[in-house]
Amino acid sequence: MTATGAFSRAASRLFAHLGEEAVFRGAPLRVIISDDVELLGAHGEVAQTVTTAALPAGLAPTLGESLSFRGRSWALDQLLRRDATQAEYVVRPA
Repeated sequence: MTATGAFSRAASRLFAHLGEEAVFRGAPLRVIISDDVELLGAHGEVAQTVTTAALPAGLAPTLGESLSFRGRSWALDQLLRRDATQAEYVVRPA
């Protein structure tokens, strides 16, 4: 087993167990939603509280794309981090 394969399987399991149903590019998938995430300002103060969505990185999501979950449409607003298995974005109501 390679390290890449192990991380890929772990990411798939993470989305399967912690993910919520969503629709992205017209197709159903599972995304990991986090509410009340605090983004810090330059001096360590809480600058804003946001909702984030982590999607499988293989989808190559881009800013501004639409994602639907919890009965609402959201836009991918700001990339927080991206690695080999997932991309996490701040989302805002579309």
